[in-house]
Amino acid sequence: RGVRLRLAPAPEPAARPTAAETQGPAVAESAADAELDGRFKLGGEAPGSWLVEIGAKSTQLDASGNFRLRALAHGPAWLSIRSGFGGDVETYLAAPCELHAGYNSWEHDLPVATLTLENLPEVGPAEGEPAGTDTPEFLLEGALEGQLSVGILFQERTGQTRTLTRVPVGPWKLSRRADGFRFGDEGRWVTLVEFNLRHGGPQRVVVP
Repeated sequence: RGVRLRLAPAPEPAARPTAAETQGPAVAESAADAELDGRFKLGGEAPGSWLVEIGAKSTQLDASGNFRLRALAHGPAWLSIRSGFGGDVETYLAAPCELHAGYNSWEHDLPVATLTLENLPEVGPAEGEPAGTDTPEFLLEGALEGQLSVGILFQERTGQTRTLTRVPVGPWKLSRRADGFRFGDEGRWVTLVEFNLRHGGPQRVVVP
């Protein structure tokens, strides 16, 4: 999609020593002795076949929102869950976790609400964008309970209004793509408004 989104509410865990720096290849193998069973839902419902990753290990959520990752290195880790590419809305979630040798579990069911954003500004095309590519125009960033960090990339789609469903409740910052944004840029966003999404019925936010 031409946009790389990095979510980092806390620094990533420090790199582990290599086998050569410790006791040889056997150490690297014995470190991969953790497994993680998890469940992720939005408003009590599984979001779909989203991708789940810790380091080089990956899997997908099943129809119930469950996942399992094996042969993980114990210690501090970074769990990411994302909806994938291809649609006009992309959701990313990142969370730090501590993996212990053996069995571990992780579960989150985030309360959600419907959000309607009004008076969205027009955003010009990204420079250097290949034909047929649709670079996201807006970014929602939320820092939620449990040190969860969430990002939602989306297009305006119709006029100056956009309605998003199943948005986790909590504090959010809405940004637009910066002028002069080049295809493949990271981090070039201009803040439009900050707000708190409440649990309950649909909520409207008018961009100043």
